[in-house]
Amino acid sequence: MVQAVSTSAQPGEAYARAFAEARPSLPGAGHDAVEARREAALARFVRHGIPTNRVEDWKFTSLAP
Repeated sequence: MVQAVSTSAQPGEAYARAFAEARPSLPGAGHDAVEARREAALARFVRHGIPTNRVEDWKFTSLAP
């Protein structure tokens, strides 16, 4: 299912809300190691947002749909 994500002050906040809704149905839900890795990844994503080609590590990666 594709879900529209609205823009907000922090670009990652809308994705974080969508993730929170989907969390119980994700594979590995309830396993502490998996949950910890997901939390760390989500926190980093919210902090940095979706990369653009202005970020050196993503310079030659097309992020177009």
